[in-house]
Amino acid sequence: MTEKKIVLAPLLPAQRPQFIKDLQEAFSLELKKNFKITEPFPPKEEVEAVICNSENDVYHILSNGQKIGGAVVKYIAPPKQGFLELFFILPKEHGKGLGRQAWQAIEAHYPQAKTWELVTPYFEKRNIHFYVNKCGFHIVEFVNKYHSSSNPHYHLSEGENPLGRNEFFRFKKVVKR
Repeated sequence: MTEKKIVLAPLLPAQRPQFIKDLQEAFSLELKKNFKITEPFPPKEEVEAVICNSENDVYHILSNGQKIGGAVVKYIAPPKQGFLELFFILPKEHGKGLGRQAWQAIEAHYPQAKTWELVTPYFEKRNIHFYVNKCGFHIVEFVNKYHSSSNPHYHLSEGENPLGRNEFFRFKKVVKR
């Protein structure tokens, strides 16, 4: 598979509405397929809160100049820790190896990051496969009604998940350079 030129392009305010729609389309795939949930997910207000947070960097992911996805990253200088807040590849671009290349571009953009963390819902098998088998993350925690996250960055209130339960895996990657 030929590597494509992947670039992170900062999101402009006028691009926010389409970014949100694209993210919701990508995030809703498994919910529609497996749970017959048709409303957009995550809710627009939640996405806006994340992308408008001044601590976060928001990017379109471009491949050879064409938009293929997006990412929201929080980087905390000391202790050199990155958080992948949101990450998506447009559904029409799935299965082309672009997600892995996009992740590599994010790591390259933050070369000082020593660790990365993210969460994904328990039912997102594609995501779990991607992060563990393609990107080198490790599952470090399963958050559910019996176990709250040990990382305060990931405290969710009941009802944020459209299935009515907050069950997700927390992933961590220690960068080896």
